[in-house]
Amino acid sequence: DVGNDLLAWKPGGLGRKKSNPKIPLFSFAGSPQFKKEGELLLLLPSPSIEDTGTPLSELCWQLFCMDGLGGRLGQELTARGLNGVRIQERPLGTVLGARLLSLSAPGIQPQVLMAAVQATIAAMGDRSPSLTSLDEAKRRVLLSWDLKMNPASQRAETLARALAHGLSPNLDQRVLRSLQALRPDDIPEAASTWLKPAFLFASSQPTPPRGAIALGKRDFREKNESTLGAASVQKLSGSPKEWEKTKTAILAKARRVLGLSQLPLKGGDKTLNFEIQGKLLASLPFKEQWSWDLAKGTVQDRFEVLKTKIQRNFSAKGAAEIMDGEARKLGDLEAESYLQIGILNPLILLHPGNPFVKTIHAQGKLHLKEGKDLVLLRFDLSLGSVRIAASLGIDPDTGLPRRLLYEAPLPGGSRVRTVYLLQEYRMGKGLRFPHTLFRFDRGAYRGELSLK
Repeated sequence: DVGNDLLAWKPGGLGRKKSNPKIPLFSFAGSPQFKKEGELLLLLPSPSIEDTGTPLSELCWQLFCMDGLGGRLGQELTARGLNGVRIQERPLGTVLGARLLSLSAPGIQPQVLMAAVQATIAAMGDRSPSLTSLDEAKRRVLLSWDLKMNPASQRAETLARALAHGLSPNLDQRVLRSLQALRPDDIPEAASTWLKPAFLFASSQPTPPRGAIALGKRDFREKNESTLGAASVQKLSGSPKEWEKTKTAILAKARRVLGLSQLPLKGGDKTLNFEIQGKLLASLPFKEQWSWDLAKGTVQDRFEVLKTKIQRNFSAKGAAEIMDGEARKLGDLEAESYLQIGILNPLILLHPGNPFVKTIHAQGKLHLKEGKDLVLLRFDLSLGSVRIAASLGIDPDTGLPRRLLYEAPLPGGSRVRTVYLLQEYRMGKGLRFPHTLFRFDRGAYRGELSLK
């Protein structure tokens, strides 16, 4: 969606107008660190096969660049005498539904590379590939699919997830049959739909090439968990009865300090609204407006970046995403990843009238390297079939939550340990909340958010 929106934003276009494919948006934490000066990057929508049940977008990708090994793009560059261009796919971490391709060539202007990319895409939209090229691309799609599905446990988990999304449990066979049925004349329309790049330019120069958006150098500020107070989890001393007593006391103190103990708990008063601001790819400002209606048992998220506006609704009946008047159902994994952003405000977890919080228990102590111990409480939430587990590290002296921990889902089914540092508490409408949040994945600094 970001790529398509950028395409609409820049001057001109890429020929025939097609409806934008609907792909999941990625979080700010998925943005890679760009190091090369003058690197041209192509952000392309590319939903995975298990999301769509069809290998068509993957086939277009392989025909376009053969996983960075050449493809039609390589042929176009060679025909233009641009033999020194390095094409490389760049990993996007937790990014869902998008791919990033890097083009770098010393001494070659980015406008020249952009013209080659646009000519390649225009040609793919106008002319069908040869049978030889199509067969080669099909073999690479099958190879990519097979590698992605190893080991067997990964294949089983992906197929189970596909079933949960309403796709066939025989997805392996469906992919093979769908791929075999594709013909050269299927490619032009598909290429016009999926090959819609946003051009990004990594440079310290303030003015990017025409038709591209500048990516500033990412500001890591030499941050890591160690410099900002790394933490290790330790067991609580004493008996389970004493742990329960500790939990009750720390909950009461945190709710009192944050202003939650004075809240009226009836009807429409049980609504919490807040806004999160940050930057995608360290350059594109975005904001999310969250509304938790604890009386009705519903949650709403309104996401905005550039001219793209997306609304997501969550309830016991399921989760849905609405864009351009069209709605699609969210799978449990997608819904969980979005709702994890929605609980960054500790007021959500600590609200005494939150019906989504099913259990709270004392998990242990969070020992910080500077010598302080936080009391770690685990919260288990449930919205219909979506389950979320998160932990808050609360300062026993002040009652302020200082750490938020959870396991963030990654494409393919694995998870990454995620820690937020909650800082700079402010007051608003009688409630205290952290204004600045720093995110760390596996101990590495990944980004900063502001909460209002």
